[in-house]
Parts: sequence; C-alpha cells; structure tokens
Amino acid sequence: MKSKRTFVKSLSFFSGKNRKLVTVLLLETYIVIVILFFLLGYFSIFQKYQAFKRESIELRQNYIETKKQFIKKETLDAIDFINYSRLQTEQSLKELLKNRTNEAISIAQNIYDEYKNKKGQNEIQKIIIDALRPVRFNNGRSYYFIGSLNGTEYLFPINKEYEGKNLINLQDDMGNYVVRDEISMVKTYGEGFCYGFWKKPGSEANSQQKISYVKHFLPFNWYIGTGEYIDDFTMGVQKNVLERISKIRFEKEGYIFINTYNGDALITDGTLVQENKNLWELEDPNGVKVIQEERNAVKNPDGDFIYYSWRKLTSSEIENKISFVKGIHEWQWMVGAGVYTDEIETTLKQHRSSLYKNIRKDIIIILSVLIVVLIAFSFFALFISKRATGSINSFLRFFEKASRDFILIDENRVYFSEFKSLAISANSMIREMKKTQLLKIEEEVYFEGLFESAPEAIVLVGNNGHVMRVNKEFTKLFGFTKTEIYHKDVDDFIVPEELKTEARENALRSERGSNVSIETMRLCKDGRKIFVSILATPILNKTGKLGTYIIYRDITNQKLAEQNLNEAKSRAEESDRLKTAFLTNMSHEIRTPMNAIIGFSTLIKNPNLKSDDKSEYIDIIEKSAYNLLTIP
Repeated sequence: MKSKRTFVKSLSFFSGKNRKLVTVLLLETYIVIVILFFLLGYFSIFQKYQAFKRESIELRQNYIETKKQFIKKETLDAIDFINYSRLQTEQSLKELLKNRTNEAISIAQNIYDEYKNKKGQNEIQKIIIDALRPVRFNNGRSYYFIGSLNGTEYLFPINKEYEGKNLINLQDDMGNYVVRDEISMVKTYGEGFCYGFWKKPGSEANSQQKISYVKHFLPFNWYIGTGEYIDDFTMGVQKNVLERISKIRFEKEGYIFINTYNGDALITDGTLVQENKNLWELEDPNGVKVIQEERNAVKNPDGDFIYYSWRKLTSSEIENKISFVKGIHEWQWMVGAGVYTDEIETTLKQHRSSLYKNIRKDIIIILSVLIVVLIAFSFFALFISKRATGSINSFLRFFEKASRDFILIDENRVYFSEFKSLAISANSMIREMKKTQLLKIEEEVYFEGLFESAPEAIVLVGNNGHVMRVNKEFTKLFGFTKTEIYHKDVDDFIVPEELKTEARENALRSERGSNVSIETMRLCKDGRKIFVSILATPILNKTGKLGTYIIYRDITNQKLAEQNLNEAKSRAEESDRLKTAFLTNMSHEIRTPMNAIIGFSTLIKNPNLKSDDKSEYIDIIEKSAYNLLTIP
C-alpha cells in the first residue's frame, strides 16, 4: 500500500495540480528527446522497409509479368493448333453440307421445271417436299428442311408439328433467333452458313452447336437447307488434338490443361482424362473455385489470367499459381497454361531476412546513443533546474499577490528575461483589466440611459423569444408592467388573435437574422387595438445571434388621418364623375336638334328647291327649335 501511495505521489508530481514548471519542462524535454530518437529510428527503418517493398514489388512484378507473357504464349500456341485442326474439320463439313444443299436445290429445280406448265403451284410444292422428306445422310443424322422468307416452315422431317407454322420467333437453346438468321443470310447473300445450339433428338445432354447451310430457291421464294452437329463430325479430330496437347511440357512444371465450359475435365495435370469427370465445384485450399474462375476468364474474348493454388507435378506441395485461360467458343473448351510463383517467394524471403538483420542492428545503435544522450542531459538538467526554481518561486509569489489585489509586479526583482517578459505582460493585463472594468461600467450606464429615455416603445427579446427587458415607453404604450411580461413571449400579450400567423412569420425571419419592418395592429392591456410600426433588428456578434431589438411606434392617428383623406378623395372623385356625366348628356340633347336646324336651313337657301320640300324643311326646323325649348 505504501509503494502504491508513493507511485501516485510521483504521478501527481509530474501530472497533478501541484506539478512544477521546471519539473514538467525537464520531463517534457526527456520525452521529446526519446520521441525524437524514436522518430529518427523509425524514419530510418521505414525508409529501408519502403525501399525493400519497392524492390520486392518491382522484382515480383517483373517476374510475374515475364511468366504471364510466357504462359500466355504457350496457351495461344496451343489454341492456334486447336483452331487449325478445328477449321480444317469445319471446312470439310461445310463442303459436305453445301454440296448436299445444292443437290436438293437441283432436285427441286428439276421437279419445278418438269411440272411448272402441267400442275398447279401447290401440287409442285408437295411433290418437291415429298421428294426431299425421306432423304438422309451422315449416318442418318442429317436431313433437308424448307422454309419461306416470311418464316413459315414447309418441311421439317424430325418434327412435323412445325410444318405449316411460322417459326420467325424460334430460338435455339442459347437464345439465338435461328430462323431470322437463316432468312437474313438468304436475303443478304442468297446462300450461306448459319449456327445454332440444340439438344440432339432423343438426348438429354447439353445443347450442342449445329451448322447449317441454306440457299434461296427462287421459284417459290423458299430457302432449302441441311445441317449437322459439329461435335458428331469432329469427335475424332478432338481426340487426336487432346492426345497431342497432353504431351506438351515446358520448364519444370509447365503443361497445358483443357476443360469444357460446363466443367468437364479433358486434360488435367498434363494427363488426358479418360473418364467423364466434372470439376465445376473444385476448390483450391483457399476456397477458390478454379473451374468457375476459368469460365469467367474465357468470357473475355482475348482470354484472361486467374490466380489460385494448385499441386505441383513433381511434388505434393501446393503453391500459388497463375494461369492464362482462353476459350474456344466453337468447341466450348477452356484452354490454359500456368506457372507457380514459389520461386519468387524464395528470393523475396532471403531479401526480407537480410532486411530484418539490418533493422535489428540499427535499433541497437539508436538505443545506445539514446542512453548516452539521456545521461548527459540529466547532469545538465540538474544544473539548470537549481537556477530556474528560485526565479520561478520568486516570480510566483509576486504574481499571486498582484493578481489578487491588482498590484503591479516589481519587474526589477525578476531576473530571467523570459519571466521579465511575463511580468511585463501581467502588469499590462492588470492595467487593461482596470481600464476594461471602468469602460464596462460607463457603457452600462450609457446604455441604460438611452434605453429608458428613448421616445419609442422598446423591448429586448432573447433567442428563446422571451422578454429580457422593456423601457418605460413600452409599459406606457401597451399598459403592461415589466413584471407581467418578463421572461415571457411578448407576442402572447400584444398580438391580436387574427394576426398570430403574421407575428410567427416575422419572428422566424428575425430568428434567421433578417431585419423586419412592418406596419400592423397590436393589442393594449385595456383591449384597445392600435396601429403600430415595428422595426425588429437582430443583435449579432462574432459568436452568433444574441437576441432581437424591437421598436414599436404608435401610428394610430396617422392611420386615421390617412383614412379620412382617402374618404374625402373618394367623394370628390364621385362628384367629378357625376358632373361629367351630366355635361355629356346635355351636350347630346342639344346637339341633335341643332344639327337638324343648321342642316335644313342650308337646304332652304337652294333657289331650285320645290315649294313642297321647302315647307317640309321649315316644319322640321320648327319642330327641332321646339325640342330645344323643351330641354329641362
């Protein structure tokens, strides 16, 4: 327990409330020295480690890049051989299909030429269809089919349900619109090869690629064609290709591997697989599904690299491996070659071991130098602390007394220049404190006088909307005492019920820091409503909004005078309107008979006017004159 108290006391000596400046400075200097050495050591070690990382990365990248290009070349060489064999096989098959289709076209043309002048079109079509329906070749696998350019199927021997139907939207197992492709080929080129993927009749196996040759038969706007599954024709070729590729070896552990798109193994570990073996779910020790990674890689038409772990040929060890895989879409093969990366790891391990030895050596040197520096600094620190402690204690006594009684510190009794500067600053602070205190008192008195003697009603509202203070004019104008509205919302007292919404909107504008200037009505304590102009100004400082300064001015008399003036103006305007209407009406009543008198008087002056007409005109003039006399 005693040792625990001693430990706590030691901690308080360095970090508690009673810690001394000299002690703290010395301790912090020790800490700075230690941290500095650790930083220097860390920086040195970090630099070496970063250099090692850069070299390792470059070494690994160069090694891996070289190996990747190597295995890519081996893979592409194997694929070139496979494609050469595939194309040769496919070319032979194409020649066969083309020749068979031309034979069917010849048969159909001969039948058409024989009967075109003897039988109807439907009869000739039936004869051609019946002639081609039983024809089989390629060990009975291949047959003829006939379709029209609008998509209607006329001959489909293996599925008669399709005959007579429009198959324009027929899709193969891969979603390709095969009939559309055939029609497009015939319309564009007249003849050509088309590809599709179908399950073989009577088989539940996966769909296989089928190649067809179609050719336009002009007389009926048909196209005739035949096809064959490529795999049936190429199985023998594929077997020979696999046997040759399985014997390829390069370097110590290099070989070519081949799997199908659905995961069936063809060549594994450089060995030809004799039995059906699906590796789709095969995982390496790290859980990587290798075959599925290969499948993802061959989605790239140019092939791609995959990364996994695999057993070596010459041992049972499992090492990291990089492989390049590219697909042969026509055969659904994934062809690849790989390389193990354990050789570069051995080189890097040796490099890392050398680095660790150098780091340990650097750490020992840094610690030795640190210990020597700390011992030397300890002797120097003891010497300095004795001189500094006396000056600090003397300064603290003066400072404590001066801060309590606002007495200036005697600067002549402080010996260290740093503490002398501090004493000068302390004295300056005391003088400023006295000056600030006097200014504060003067400002408070000045503000109080202005606030209370202002001729307008003023209220000071806090950020919470409650009244902080009001002046005499406010209580005189509205009739509420200061006690009644202190710490309450002023709008609850003086805003009429119908203007509550307007008051809330103005309050929100003021809260957002905007000035508000409006003319409206407010309610006095005795129930009177008065017109007031309101000016609300936010009070702001560097820290934000402190409150709102609101001035109310009674403008009731001004508003009443404005109303009386508006009423008088309205009456004058109405009188002018009636006078104008009267004069307009009178002008019309006089103008009409006068026009008649003047007009017919002019006509009477005509010497050639007949006496009867003159008498009639005189009667009209007399009548118009009488009408003038009768105007009220």
